[in-house]
Amino acid sequence: MLQVDDRASYVSYETWWRRRFDLRNYMQIWRGKGLLSWPEQVEYEEIKDEFASTDNPGALLRERLEKWADPDEVDLDCWEDCQKFMYLTDQDVKKAYMAELETIIQF
Repeated sequence: MLQVDDRASYVSYETWWRRRFDLRNYMQIWRGKGLLSWPEQVEYEEIKDEFASTDNPGALLRERLEKWADPDEVDLDCWEDCQKFMYLTDQDVKKAYMAELETIIQF
């Protein structure tokens, strides 16, 4: 149903959510605004500490984005590309959410 052949190729809703959150923060910093606040959950404490200890959160976010964003798909130096990429990422988040929800409903 999900066209997943092995566990390593599966990208969960949580992973997509975190990717979108990083992209949103990257765009916030680009616009000269502050970082969005992370959810108040234990698993985000490490990420909060990582950003609290850096002098350049924009560079840290860009590094995180470059790990998964295809450079042929998005130019992280172009505002229009980032907006389009945000839209595509939102669609991927929704697809991952719906796929996990459908899997839960089937069981």
